[in-house]
Amino acid sequence: VSGGMVLGASDRIRAGLIGSGGRGRLLADEFKQAGAEVAAVCDVYEPNLAAGLKVAAPGAKRYDNYKRLLDDKSIDAVIIATPDHWHAQMTVDAVEAGKDVFVEKPMAHTIAEGFRMIEATRRTRRVVQVGTQRRSYDVFQEAKRIFESGATGDIRLVNGWWLNHQQ
Repeated sequence: VSGGMVLGASDRIRAGLIGSGGRGRLLADEFKQAGAEVAAVCDVYEPNLAAGLKVAAPGAKRYDNYKRLLDDKSIDAVIIATPDHWHAQMTVDAVEAGKDVFVEKPMAHTIAEGFRMIEATRRTRRVVQVGTQRRSYDVFQEAKRIFESGATGDIRLVNGWWLNHQQ
């Protein structure tokens, strides 16, 4: 569903990118690979805005104020990849503007912000997805199965490490 209407198989979702630093550009590229048109880019930092426009669709609109991007009726959904402290407010503003949202983690900084986001999403009947990775990997699904079986007993502490040697 987009803009209150059901999209057909040949319709393309027009997305706006809010926050076009490295993570935002990566997400924009992934959305493009999935068939979305990244038709608008917003960033307050000019070098990131310019870099974001390079990965967006040709002729993408440029914004330095996310609320102006949200006012664009041709945008169906937004990708929020801004600094963490903006995630909650931008998500609420986006759903209230009639946009579906993909928001980077963390969803919010406080429990109250999280509940405010949930309430706004339910009230506006929009779709919001929080970006999390590896939740469906076999190893994590197996760990979940083991925990739920009770085989581990009471868990008092969990330490986790992710050794990512990407360059």
